[in-house]
Amino acid sequence: MAETQLAHRIVRETKISNGLLAQSERGQHYALTVCLSALVGAVVLALTNHETTASIIGGLDLVALAVVFIAGKTLPSQKNKRATDEE
Repeated sequence: MAETQLAHRIVRETKISNGLLAQSERGQHYALTVCLSALVGAVVLALTNHETTASIIGGLDLVALAVVFIAGKTLPSQKNKRATDEE
């Protein structure tokens, strides 16, 4: 009975981890699509003499990307620090 439960748990955890990986990959693809769309829109606006709007959209897009990458590196380390402090 314990072996059956262990096998079931392994299968369930494998499905969960595969689902999380697929969700993460989908999110990255969507983010790439949104960012490229914003940059293409900024270029089109710049070429049609809307430089101010193009610079705002392009600048916000690049700042958002920088924030995501910086926060992605600092937030997990803060979570690990809190976990070790609580122990």
